[in-house]
Amino acid sequence: MPASNLALARALAGESVEDQEFIAVPESPCVPAYIVANARPLRDEFGNLCGAVTVLRNVTEHKRAHQSLVDSEQMAQAIINTALDAFVQTDETGTILDWSPHAEAMLGWTRSEAVGAKAEDLIVPEMQRDANNQWVKQFLHDVGIGAPGWRFEAPLLHRDGREIFTEMSLTELRRGESHIINAFIRDITQKRAA
Repeated sequence: MPASNLALARALAGESVEDQEFIAVPESPCVPAYIVANARPLRDEFGNLCGAVTVLRNVTEHKRAHQSLVDSEQMAQAIINTALDAFVQTDETGTILDWSPHAEAMLGWTRSEAVGAKAEDLIVPEMQRDANNQWVKQFLHDVGIGAPGWRFEAPLLHRDGREIFTEMSLTELRRGESHIINAFIRDITQKRAA
């Protein structure tokens, strides 16, 4: 960045600068630092420019932590998208939060159709809905007292109306006071028929 564009130089020219980011690269073989600058012109009692003040904050650790979080989220999404099993994520009310490509292929609903809908309305057979609600309550109770998760078999409904038999692995994550339920689902219809 040219020196004339730096926050202090701009403030000396009479401009106020908010949150200008730049990278400071030291001459020695050190790690570059991410800096955020804020600057204000200083004026005398007649309004004449007489100087400037700037505040620099080193945000290197914040940037690294943010990049680490982004990398972690991208890795988790890559795992979900390439998993051999379908992935469906819901909140404790059964509202679908995430729906993997394999869930689309297995259950027939696109991600855009599924996210925001209630799982029981899309994929739980009508005769299983009361039992499903009880299972969710019991699952949340069990993980609340230390169970690592659940694995069980259950029928699910394909978009075209046919039932498929599945094996599900459930885990729970806390988000504040609410619960996120992660389900990896495997179609075992052919295996059961055999």
